[in-house]
Amino acid sequence: MILARLSKAFREQNWFAVALEFVIVIAGVVIGFQITAWNTERSDRDRELSATIQSYYAEYADLQNNLGSFRDIRAAALPVLYRHGFSLFSEHELAPVLAAARTDPEFMAYIRTARELAWGQISIAMGREAEARALLEQIDTETAP
Repeated sequence: MILARLSKAFREQNWFAVALEFVIVIAGVVIGFQITAWNTERSDRDRELSATIQSYYAEYADLQNNLGSFRDIRAAALPVLYRHGFSLFSEHELAPVLAAARTDPEFMAYIRTARELAWGQISIAMGREAEARALLEQIDTETAP
């Protein structure tokens, strides 16, 4: 249809109509390229967000594995704790705990290991919290209308 109008405008030497048709065609092509570029950019952002989410959950699995190791160490230490009359789930005065640690190297090793693992878990968890907040903010930004 455009080609028929364009050829008619050429025959009639209506250069304004020829120029107008040409501008319309060029504008359509430019708009088409722009839409394609926007779509590609959006697709790239979606892939990046998806990769970030997958990475977050992969690291979350590592955190869960670390917690499992911590539970294993704690379970292995139960006989040592019970030998000194301590429980994992009750509070104790510091003096008896320190006295037991000074006299029993196995108990001291457990306390040190538990302390180091706890600090590691805390730092990992706090880092994960910051990553989770950043990820949620990125998701909110990407999904906002």
